[in-house]
Amino acid sequence: VADVRARRVAGLVVGAARGARHLERAGVIHGAGAREVVATGRAPMPLQADGEALGRHDRIVFTEGPRLLVLRPPAPGVAPPPPAG
Repeated sequence: VADVRARRVAGLVVGAARGARHLERAGVIHGAGAREVVATGRAPMPLQADGEALGRHDRIVFTEGPRLLVLRPPAPGVAPPPPAG
């Protein structure tokens, strides 16, 4: 988000909840498949991830991490898919 005023961010959150329409708004920069995204600010701002405080930063680099395999049990009454092989 290029502009982080409270009213603007609130509109983006609502758009995200309504099916990713926030990606079409002016001031939203996204890069599907990007290997790296860099966020910079004029002054250091508090950063947290998963509730953990990570300090104050004026530059953050997001990079691709390890791939995760997510297993989900089948819904009740639905047969599981056959094993891959």
